[in-house]
Amino acid sequence: MVRRTYLQRSLVEVLLPDGHKLWDDELRGIDSVLDDEVIVDLVDAALRRRRPRSSSRGRLGTPVVVVLRMLVLKHLRDWSFAECEREVRGSLVYRAFCRIDGERIPDAKTLIRLAALLGPAVLKGIVERLGHVAQARRVVRGHRLRVDTTVVETSIHYPTDSLLLADGVGVLTRTMRCLRAEVADAELEVRDRTRSMARRVFEITQHSRKATAGTGAAVREETKTKMTTLYREIMAITRATVRRGETVSEAVAATVDLGVQALREQLRETVGVVRRVLA
Repeated sequence: MVRRTYLQRSLVEVLLPDGHKLWDDELRGIDSVLDDEVIVDLVDAALRRRRPRSSSRGRLGTPVVVVLRMLVLKHLRDWSFAECEREVRGSLVYRAFCRIDGERIPDAKTLIRLAALLGPAVLKGIVERLGHVAQARRVVRGHRLRVDTTVVETSIHYPTDSLLLADGVGVLTRTMRCLRAEVADAELEVRDRTRSMARRVFEITQHSRKATAGTGAAVREETKTKMTTLYREIMAITRATVRRGETVSEAVAATVDLGVQALREQLRETVGVVRRVLA
């Protein structure tokens, strides 16, 4: 069952009467902002949607203000969920900030599940409310927002010539298959050349590694010749796929279906991009 906060706060006041002096200015400022009832209401509503009767049934869950403040503290200190649990458990200041005091600390798995409930809509509402609070406190004028972004590594491959051609063949083949399925024309043949491309791209990658491994001049020359042959082969495969894409595009030109026309336009754009890579 969802509850807004713990009923009493007393541990820090008993053990550390002047504990408020240990708070840094940043934490104190954030604490005052998080007391905003609108922000707490947004998180409260999200947690109540977890189950049909979360508002009135079940065991008592982690209070709303604790969830909000622990997640804010996690992002503020750049901790993992496990680190957040450990640091809050061992600090009277963090216990007071998170409104936990002498109660049990939610474990990392609980925090992960609760954080998943606060989706983009909730975060957007919180950010909008923070903007209004900042305007009311005359921190910002609210005319323009500047965001400090972080670059995060993602799983993309380096755009080499061979990989770009392989990607082009893959997209063209996939689009042509979708077109054939839409028009239900069995005579609209689409040949899949992606496996041939992938095999040659793999060989190019292997040979390029050999060429930079400090080998002799004869081996480097042999590798260069082999790579030239492989590049000519993948360019021939790409040209054949492009020609087939243009043929398919012309074959469905008279179709009035909007979905088919959208796919045809996508196919034409991809053909143009792949031709630029070939050039």
